[in-house]
Amino acid sequence: MKGFSVALTTLLLAHSPILSSALKCGIKGITEPCLADTDPHYDESIGYAFKDQDAFWAALEGLYVIESATEYDALTGEKITSFTPGLFPDDGSLGTYDRSNNKGFVNNTVAGSRFYTREYRIATHNSDQSVPIPMPALILPADAFYTSTFEKDGTARLLGTNAGFQTAFTAKTENNTVAPVSGNTLLGTEKFVANVDGVDITIETYQTVYCFDETCSKSNSYRETYTINPVTGAKDSTGFSKATLRKVEEQEWFETMNQVFTETNLPDTALTPALDSPYFKKPFDPAATNPKAPECFGGVCPSEEDWRTYDPEYGTSPYVEPPGVLTGGFIAIVSVASILIALAIFYVVYKRGVERREARLKEAVMGSIAKQMGMTTNRELSPDELEEMFNSIDADRNGNLSREEIKELVTKAGMVEMSERDYDILIASIDLDGNGTLSFAEFCAFYASIPVQDNFNDA
Repeated sequence: MKGFSVALTTLLLAHSPILSSALKCGIKGITEPCLADTDPHYDESIGYAFKDQDAFWAALEGLYVIESATEYDALTGEKITSFTPGLFPDDGSLGTYDRSNNKGFVNNTVAGSRFYTREYRIATHNSDQSVPIPMPALILPADAFYTSTFEKDGTARLLGTNAGFQTAFTAKTENNTVAPVSGNTLLGTEKFVANVDGVDITIETYQTVYCFDETCSKSNSYRETYTINPVTGAKDSTGFSKATLRKVEEQEWFETMNQVFTETNLPDTALTPALDSPYFKKPFDPAATNPKAPECFGGVCPSEEDWRTYDPEYGTSPYVEPPGVLTGGFIAIVSVASILIALAIFYVVYKRGVERREARLKEAVMGSIAKQMGMTTNRELSPDELEEMFNSIDADRNGNLSREEIKELVTKAGMVEMSERDYDILIASIDLDGNGTLSFAEFCAFYASIPVQDNFNDA
């Protein structure tokens, strides 16, 4: 069996590259299909760029004029036409602003895995001031920054927002997202905790942007805001707003902005020390030669380190295609083939072993005969000599050599020790008709099966 062990080891080593090396998925007939075939999370051909994931992002990108923007009171549902900015004194001497029927400007930029939406809302003054100074419009900036996600489904995760003119940017820790729906709608939710008078209040915002056509040349936006009562858990509305937007080219965007700034009395510099704030003057000059709007309307942009917080381009996707898994059919074929090869090798090795054993046993018997008859030379025997040899072994003179007669011959010669298994193999190899004895013809065939140079070598 030593030869069989070597052969089996050789077979396994021949297959070891298939068994040990990492296979790729999707090899026809060999490995299971790749997850990427049905799950875009694993598809390396889909990048993290928004435009690669959903065509809506390309349509949403561009410059927009807010033709009308209206805010509504949560309790009455009426338009908010009078409010006092926190920058004004409490005596009401500087009057109030109208938060409805206002104009605005939006710049949506999609840059690979990042989405920026920047907005100016311009609220007009109600001319109800008690001091004799001209009152400019109130400019309200708002920025929001998003990254794509490892999901590769077009969803955008909120990195952070700036409402008003800020001095610092802080990435949000909450998982707030917006996502395209039905090819023409953007749905988003935002949830964060704000500290109001020492109490943590949860604020939820729901927003919708609906495009009227595939290029988003005109769209409506809607936004609702709620607070969650920290004691009762009740959700209370704090207001909602609506806006109608129209996409324009850059030249029209700047021209319209300059016109609105002029009509609402927004100056280049503060009109009075009381109004020396970025909220009451132009953020830039849209009428300048080759005008350029600020990169971030609120004055503060995320740093590259801020972007690294969520930008998947800097991270490692949890969706990694695993090594290929062999199909059941292929495993079955390989298993059957391996078994057949192993059996074939075993048969060849076993057959050769038996043949070598038979040859040794035959030589041992012939050597015993030669010793008994005193033959010492290698030569061909005549029929008479073969008959004499046969008769010398046939002790009972019945014309057949039995197993016992052959065994007695070998024992008397004392040239070799043979087991019962050896005699079984020997008789099976020379008993041509299988009757358990050797006729003279079978004996002659037995003699002829041994090459002349091997005859009587042990005599």
